[in-house]
Amino acid sequence: MARQPWRPSAETDSPRGRGATRACTTGAEPQPDQSGHLARPTSPSWAAKRARARRPRPHSGRSWAALTYGPVGLIAKRALANDAVDYVRLRAVCREWRRGTEDIPGAQGCLDRRFHPRRWIMLREPPRHGRGARRRRFLNVSTGQCIQMELPELDGRRLLGATAEGLLALLDVSTYVIRLLNPLTRQLVELPSIEPLLSEETRTTISRYGLGYAPTMLVVAKPGDDHWTQVDIGERRLYSAMSFSGRFYCANGRAVMALEAPTGSQPPRLAVVAKITGRVSVIMTDTVHLVESDGNLLLLHRW
Repeated sequence: MARQPWRPSAETDSPRGRGATRACTTGAEPQPDQSGHLARPTSPSWAAKRARARRPRPHSGRSWAALTYGPVGLIAKRALANDAVDYVRLRAVCREWRRGTEDIPGAQGCLDRRFHPRRWIMLREPPRHGRGARRRRFLNVSTGQCIQMELPELDGRRLLGATAEGLLALLDVSTYVIRLLNPLTRQLVELPSIEPLLSEETRTTISRYGLGYAPTMLVVAKPGDDHWTQVDIGERRLYSAMSFSGRFYCANGRAVMALEAPTGSQPPRLAVVAKITGRVSVIMTDTVHLVESDGNLLLLHRW
């Protein structure tokens, strides 16, 4: 038996779809009454349609995207004080929220401590190849949260280490230029090349194995300098070094010292801030460590 084509009738709804309408169950168009006005059908479905059409929509003022600059700025300020990751996530929500917050500075903003990923460390993992070669995992030491980030800035550079503020120190293997990278904001600042400080043997070692830690020399520089300045560390080698609250600290077997910036004709120098009273082994240099804990600088001595 041949199947008859489907046709909407007075008792059947039309098929759903874009632009489709629902037929009234009365089966007839409304006719004008004696006064010339159209008589409204009394069908329950028609009344339901009218009720849905008149239903008020949610007020736009309750939308999160409609927050004014004042509340957004206050939320952003508190988010940045807690964690720079929260600040970046807040700005990524929508365009209006980005307009109500402060833009992340450019390359020179890499040294802005407000945007440093202080609670995040990059995990050491075996080298990757292919699409995941630029991907690195970072761990929040306070919450245990782990995130992944693509870092194309690692191409052609060796990772020397990380600062206490979470910045990554990178070495360009072709020019020996040092760069500091904020992995969160992707800010990159350039420091002078260390090639004049290296011997031919050291250059060969770097090209093959990377740069090792040799705490027999301390040099300092800031963005814009054309060379590194050597600091006198005395006869003893440095056991540990780190930056804390905008200053550089280091320790040998006798004292903890802070780097004093150059003033006038005076070069940068190390000033003793605390003496180490316990006996420290001259051979085992890994027994003294400077660490940051809950906003305090501590010296750990392993016997």
